[in-house]
Amino acid sequence: MEKHPPQGPIPVLDTPGDEPCAQIWSVYISEAEKYDKALVDSWRGNMNGILIFAGLSATEAHNL
Repeated sequence: MEKHPPQGPIPVLDTPGDEPCAQIWSVYISEAEKYDKALVDSWRGNMNGILIFAGLSATEAHNL
C-alpha cells in the first residue's frame, strides 16, 4: 500500500533544549552576512580596476 505525504505545511514543534541550536544559527547567519558583504565589496573593487584597465587598454590599442 502506498503512503502519501501529508497535505499542507509541516508543523514545526518546539522541543525543550532547542534554544542553544537557535542561538548557534543566529550567530552563524550574522557572521555569514558580514563575510558575504566583505566578499562582494572586494569583488566590486576588483571589477572597477579591471574595467578601468580594459578601457585604457582598448584606447591604447585603438591609437596604434
